[in-house]
Amino acid sequence: MTRTSLETPDELLVIEAILGNFDAFDELALRYRAAVVRTAQGIVGRDDSEDVAQDALLLAFKALPSIEDPTKFARGSRPSRAIERCVSTSASKRTGTGA
Repeated sequence: MTRTSLETPDELLVIEAILGNFDAFDELALRYRAAVVRTAQGIVGRDDSEDVAQDALLLAFKALPSIEDPTKFARGSRPSRAIERCVSTSASKRTGTGA
């Protein structure tokens, strides 16, 4: 992912989102949605990947207050382990396999 100098760093968006700025989380979701969908496709296949990705982003939003280090929200051009866990948890709930 290439970042222009005008983009707010992810770490600051995470902090703003933790403090209740919904627009900050929306920006994070926009930045990482494609990666979350790809991760979901790898777990549940193409048919359910959009729904699982949406669920995973909701779980990530709910988990914001538990983030101790905002720099760990995202690394590089792929979702962080936390996002991968959210996708896996959402997929498990949808398929009934448990997390």
